[in-house]
Amino acid sequence: MQKIFGWSRASSSYSKLFHPETILDLNNIISLARENNSNICMMGSGNSYGDEFQNDQNIVINTTKMNKIIGWDSTSGIIEVEPGVTLTDILKICLLDSWIIPVVPGVRSPTIGGCIANNIHGKNCYIDSNIGDWVL
Repeated sequence: MQKIFGWSRASSSYSKLFHPETILDLNNIISLARENNSNICMMGSGNSYGDEFQNDQNIVINTTKMNKIIGWDSTSGIIEVEPGVTLTDILKICLLDSWIIPVVPGVRSPTIGGCIANNIHGKNCYIDSNIGDWVL
């Protein structure tokens, strides 16, 4: 068990923390959870204001090592990524082709998996909505 803190460090939990690098690794962790009747909570870079990934005495899967950009289409603006890719990683590619992510929070270090899980918003949410509306 490892002590895991939320971004604010206001709360913590003791969890079995895993860092999968592939889909196969992820499948093995899910199988382990089933065998041990454990529940699973996903975690990205840990930048959520809340403590969503606290999962005391259970499994936390940190996806930051699943951080590959699978494909980028500069014509359509569609990018395919693994959940551990950060907004900074995405911006480094998109900006080269004059694209920007339609929803950007106040920081660039969150992972896209965490952003989607929390359906983040940016300063423009009253116009462009939250990130969930931009995910295929």
